[in-house]
Amino acid sequence: MSIAHVHMGDDWQALASIYQPNINGSVAQNMMPLLGDSAALNEAIQRLQTTIHSPDIRLHCALDDLPQALIDALPTGNGMAELARAIHTISDAFCILFECDSVALRLSRLNKAMCPKFHVDHIPVRLIWTLAGPGTEWLSEDNADRSQLGTPGDACLCPGAIQQLQAGDIALMKGEGWEGNEGFGFIHRSPAVSSPEPRLVLTLDLA
Repeated sequence: MSIAHVHMGDDWQALASIYQPNINGSVAQNMMPLLGDSAALNEAIQRLQTTIHSPDIRLHCALDDLPQALIDALPTGNGMAELARAIHTISDAFCILFECDSVALRLSRLNKAMCPKFHVDHIPVRLIWTLAGPGTEWLSEDNADRSQLGTPGDACLCPGAIQQLQAGDIALMKGEGWEGNEGFGFIHRSPAVSSPEPRLVLTLDLA
């Protein structure tokens, strides 16, 4: 495999590049306007981001059952139905892309970095959508020292080269479990989080 790259675009098609052998990450940028009523979505997202006891939602279910499961799991209020539809839209795209009919989903409000060291995931692929707050930080292959991943050392060869996803971006990250991608898992870490601005993050895994 040649050096791995990250592909970026501004529509759903950008995510399909994940199947290219030399791509270990694909990012559809600023997708919020394509996911529904922006005002309603923003209202729901802001409520979940600012409510201390927002639920940590974990679902493992068939795509057909997901809309009702989300309605049951999300709090009531303006925009929540629109948020459930947006999450279902993303999950539907995920299932179409990977020819599956169920997902493992997590929607979390995070007050601290869950994985503060640069690392790779030992799974085939993961989708991440940052709804609010700082996005995932990542390294291009030419700025990373894979021998330092997960250690007290710094895997970044040039701190100024750290790149970051933005709120609204939808990203697919190849892990070490993707066939043919061994040794080229997408290098990333959770960003630092300030208490006034927690993250609201959706992840999807193959169920």
